[in-house]
Amino acid sequence: MTISCPTFFQPTPATIIQTYRHHVERGDRPCFLGWRDNDLRGDRASPENLAKTERCFGPTIRTLCERTNQSSCWTHVASRERPFFAPPAKPQK
Repeated sequence: MTISCPTFFQPTPATIIQTYRHHVERGDRPCFLGWRDNDLRGDRASPENLAKTERCFGPTIRTLCERTNQSSCWTHVASRERPFFAPPAKPQK
């Protein structure tokens, strides 16, 4: 008797956002673009953006974004999607 196991795939940020699109900031933008340094704009990462970042990339990346004041950037254009890369580390103030 042969038992087959289902194949599981790591979900992409786009599939996570499509699943939770009604519960994340800008759910209509599921494709990851990169990171924005909010210090350069005199702004702060929003709690909603940090929640979306955590849902897609985990609590370690969220903590790094909070500490370095960076936001994840997203688009609805699939051809502009970039593979995940960690936000650049910045020296602590």
